[in-house]
Amino acid sequence: MSKFNGTNKSKPTGTNMAGGVSYSRPIKKEIVSVVLNSMLNGDSYYEKETDRLKRIETLIGKAVEDSEFVAKCAVYTRNEGRLRSVSHLLSVILLEKVKGEGFVRAALEKVMLRPDDATEIVALFNQRNPGKMIPNALRRAI
Repeated sequence: MSKFNGTNKSKPTGTNMAGGVSYSRPIKKEIVSVVLNSMLNGDSYYEKETDRLKRIETLIGKAVEDSEFVAKCAVYTRNEGRLRSVSHLLSVILLEKVKGEGFVRAALEKVMLRPDDATEIVALFNQRNPGKMIPNALRRAI
């Protein structure tokens, strides 16, 4: 008999993209999992890129009360995961959802490692919000 390895008594509560049974994750773990596995370079086997973008936005919408976590996730994705496009997307979604918080500017400063990171974020913001002014947090971070 094993001393440390016990049997799992929990039951799967969700379904995966292939339609099989799976365990559901807490929202923060789901965000991290989806973001760190997103190259945003086209369709994958189970999911189109547009569906992946909608999924990321939906997950962040569910975690809007913990927007500081999303900011930390964007910084971690850019600096440790070395993923540019998805960190730019997270930054723009954060700019759209959060107003007047100091951590947004600090996160943006850490996401923009190269000069073209700033231009990519500005371009994505303008694409998603035509006719709107660039938020002050982004201006100050640049």
